[in-house]
Amino acid sequence: MTIEQGIAQQSFLLRAADVDPWYSARLDTYFSLMQESAGMHAYSMNMGIPHLREKKMTWVVTRTVMNIHSYAQWPAKMRVETWAQKPWKFYFPRGCRTYEQQTNRLLFESMTLWLIIDSENYHIIKPASVDNGMFSQCTRFVDPKMEKRKIFSPELYSTVEKKPTCIAYNDTDSNFHVNNVSYVKFILSSLPFSILDDYQASSIDITYSKQAFRNDRISVHTGYPGKEEMRKDMFTLDHQIVKEDDKGEITMLCSAQTIWRRRVSDQ
Repeated sequence: MTIEQGIAQQSFLLRAADVDPWYSARLDTYFSLMQESAGMHAYSMNMGIPHLREKKMTWVVTRTVMNIHSYAQWPAKMRVETWAQKPWKFYFPRGCRTYEQQTNRLLFESMTLWLIIDSENYHIIKPASVDNGMFSQCTRFVDPKMEKRKIFSPELYSTVEKKPTCIAYNDTDSNFHVNNVSYVKFILSSLPFSILDDYQASSIDITYSKQAFRNDRISVHTGYPGKEEMRKDMFTLDHQIVKEDDKGEITMLCSAQTIWRRRVSDQ
């Protein structure tokens, strides 16, 4: 990884394990690249989770908006650019852009809002009390303000499908909770093959509300539009992931909106 003017760059090779049956990168692959490069940048600046844990703090992601312009084809090489912006409200915004290395074609861009919290009482740490040059080095700025989060309302959809999912060992991370990339995988795994075969996500807006842990019982709810809408070249799906405790009480863990466009053979 190299860092110039606060922008960290790192190259990745698209692996066969990271693509779909058409050799295209998957949406969760892009999320993994985004998270890995962010983690490496923070670690190189002594702001990684291991460093924060020494101070009884940790990172928590609250929301990511990602726009996908193109899907890399195996075995492409990709260049990821990530940067930490100055704090905004209580958040630490982080931008990311990823390009196909050979053609310099923009693959995706994203903005993520992070918090630093006390790892013992889960209180938010105010940015003013965090002293690190990582947040002031970058001259690149993308407005971190996002549209109002959409509420998942079952009555708005033609159909709502609810699919239980199992938390596997590799879904959890160094904080011992379900990793944010796994939520994206849960959403994708809940969709029918007909959507995944014929369409690709062009954007995702995902909000993380509560943590999930290894033994939680969780399910993915997806709101579908009518059949006519689903036949179009582009449509929108709404999602929420919830957990149910032993008393039957439901807690929302995350909500998301995805926009899907018909798959094209030549990207």
